Amino acid sequence: VTRIDTSHPTGRVCITYRTFTKNEVELLADAVICTIPSAVLQQGSIEFVPPLPQSHQTALGALITGRVEKVVLAFDERWWPPATASNGYIRAYGTIFGDVSEWLDCTDVFGVPVITGIFSGPWVEDIWKEGSSSEEVALKATAALYRAIHETSS
Repeated sequence: VTRIDTSHPTGRVCITYRTFTKNEVELLADAVICTIPSAVLQQGSIEFVPPLPQSHQTALGALITGRVEKVVLAFDERWWPPATASNGYIRAYGTIFGDVSEWLDCTDVFGVPVITGIFSGPWVEDIWKEGSSSEEVALKATAALYRAIHETSS
């Protein structure tokens, strides 16, 4: 999609897109639902006619996207505290701004002590350094959870 025009003379929405053969095609529709990733919108590669409201553009400019990684760890014993959030997640912050991890205790699901962690921010680059083995990733992720739990609880 290269253009979304809600001011088309027909009163319909005109969506312009490029085919695989690079031909531009226009499609008229009664409405359009945009599920465009924020990073694509931030690039400005899709023209909106009329332009998005300034409040939308400001909010879009403030969004930050980046790499997210997931790790699933299994242990012989459950050593982490139960989640205090109603959704079952444990949220942990690192020492660097932007370090965030969320952990979901999957022990009840698997019947053995398993916890799944989702990481974003500088942690990702540290834990998933190029060339790191699975064992190194598991050790660093476990250490991050351990530190976060003990720093939060003290």
